Amino acid sequence: MRATWWAVLAVAAACGNDTAPLAGDAAAHHDAAPDSSDGGSDDVALTVTVRGAPAGGLAVYFVDAGDAVVATATTDATGTARAPLAAGGSVTAVVPDAGSDGSTELDTIAGVAPGDRLHVAVGSAAPAPLELTIVVPADTGTSANDYHLFTPCGDRDITPGGPPIGDHARPRADNAPVTVTLDDCAGSAIDMVVETSDFIEDFDGTFYAPGVAIAPGATVTLPGPYGSAAHVAVTVAGVPSGELADSLAFVATPSGQVFDALVAVGSSSDAELPPVPDATAAFITQITPPGTGGVEQDIIDWGALGSAYAVDAGSALLAPITRGPTVDAPGRAVAWSQGSGAPAEFAVVAITTPAARWRLAAPAAPAAPAARFPTIPGVSLETAVVAELHLVHTAAGYDAAARAGALDFDFGFAAVPFAGYGTSGRIVIEQLR
Repeated sequence: MRATWWAVLAVAAACGNDTAPLAGDAAAHHDAAPDSSDGGSDDVALTVTVRGAPAGGLAVYFVDAGDAVVATATTDATGTARAPLAAGGSVTAVVPDAGSDGSTELDTIAGVAPGDRLHVAVGSAAPAPLELTIVVPADTGTSANDYHLFTPCGDRDITPGGPPIGDHARPRADNAPVTVTLDDCAGSAIDMVVETSDFIEDFDGTFYAPGVAIAPGATVTLPGPYGSAAHVAVTVAGVPSGELADSLAFVATPSGQVFDALVAVGSSSDAELPPVPDATAAFITQITPPGTGGVEQDIIDWGALGSAYAVDAGSALLAPITRGPTVDAPGRAVAWSQGSGAPAEFAVVAITTPAARWRLAAPAAPAAPAARFPTIPGVSLETAVVAELHLVHTAAGYDAAARAGALDFDFGFAAVPFAGYGTSGRIVIEQLR
């Protein structure tokens, strides 16, 4: 599976200058002062973070369903701006110097409702490294010679002396401390999983260690004992003729994601997962045409870890994109064509020019597939091109939870998006490769 599936790219300023109108016009149209209070309960609020920190001083446009700017505001010290806005309007944040090249980014969430609390994250915070020394017992009851640590803040090889090479590696009778560096660990304790395998990567043993105390430079001793994997029967049916299927399994606890593995896809397969008590398991089934290009669809199911998982891809897939997206600059829209199939609830579209980028989350319109960008002073779509198109189905539709984080959705699946979507459910995503 590809590591980067959801890039976000955007649009340019007009008026003979690709960058100045974005920041300059935004500053000239403010009519709502920053307000760190909660405001009216029916106000629409947008909070913006840039590289992980609240972004104050940004221009935010509140545009009604008729495409009129009804309020402009500046984000306060918490990165928040708010204003009254009727249902169906949109909120757009303008973020100067968002890209490494100094380009401006615009982020729009459309189809909002009074009372919405929206969030946009621009860029990622620098990783916060945590160095630990890990000690685990040798898995002497098997032929294991490869040890792997899984945590919510990364997975690392912890085989003493590094991974075994070739079929000459032998099972280890003891184990030595191994120093690893994890990234962005939250809190003072996290859940961990250790997996062992042999030189041909057959799963040998595993154990789960909940609530392990962590601190910079600490030595963490995990006592085991090793046990057998939980076997989950995986069945993928209904894959369209000529398409390819891949699957990835995740295991998560309240601490975060603690395991992931590729699953061989066939009419019936077996996933070996650590038997973590009260865990959530997720399966991502990716359907793609052979080669490069084309359209891929990703079926994400999650729920309690059980003994079997089955998916009928044929009934789950969204209506296929049959004509790629194009920009209608006068109509301020991106349009595409779709065949027959299940509808999406919302779309995430990104357009770009050399100087700026603009990403938009908006309700999907299956009868006339298109996404319309609001009119923002000083911003033109004349030279814009489409960079990304993603169509998303959730059981709850484009509800408050989906709107709140539509532009933060982890389309790369570094972590499965459980938050806001319940303890079990399905999300289906269609996107251009």
